[in-house]
Amino acid sequence: MYTVEEVESLAFIGTPYLYEDLCNIYPLTVGDLLALQKKYDIYLRLLTMDKNFIAKIFLDRKLEVEVLPTPLDYLLNCCKLDDNFLLELEKGFSTFIKEEVTILCDLKQIVIGEPEEKRFLNESNFRNFQDILRLQNKIKTEFIPENESEKARYFREKREFRDEVKRKQESAKAPSFSNLLSALCTYGIGITPFNIKDLSIYSFYSLVSSNRNKERYDIEMHYLYAGADPKKLNPKYWITNS
Repeated sequence: MYTVEEVESLAFIGTPYLYEDLCNIYPLTVGDLLALQKKYDIYLRLLTMDKNFIAKIFLDRKLEVEVLPTPLDYLLNCCKLDDNFLLELEKGFSTFIKEEVTILCDLKQIVIGEPEEKRFLNESNFRNFQDILRLQNKIKTEFIPENESEKARYFREKREFRDEVKRKQESAKAPSFSNLLSALCTYGIGITPFNIKDLSIYSFYSLVSSNRNKERYDIEMHYLYAGADPKKLNPKYWITNS
């Protein structure tokens, strides 16, 4: 069983996580992301989709089902309907585990490597595989309870809509990825345009966040030293577990 601390620590130094002796799951680098471009987001969205995402697809298409399919079921059903989707999904898996895979829709299995090696992803282990990918790529998600009531669903969807609007507003004001690359190279921590591509995506976003928090803390402390009202400032130490 994986631990969050272990996965995140390995992702920070760019080391793959060995998942249940099935495969290594690799934290991609900034260089990988830039090489993949839009494919990175596409592959990651496919491999980390949850029931929230599936529910939105059904809602948008005005499809009603008694029970939502699991993410693996949904992906395999899509593969049955579209050979190109199957090929793209196989490429997605190979991108993050650096091995060839074969998708067996009828058996509901993802075969890793050669079949005789008997390394399979299936319903029993796919969710943890997804969770590790989410951790490595700084993705937060909210799982839908199996027995979610209509009232709870209503408030969840209302909250998600509000959060989505807020995310879009913030993303419009947020620095571009290239600006974040440039900013991290100016912090004086040894990151330069010549080596930034070797940073894992996890460590890149962690360093950007840590430096941002440190700057905020230092500024607020300077204000306090200069005589600012301590009741109006609440400096939070920048090393936290968040």
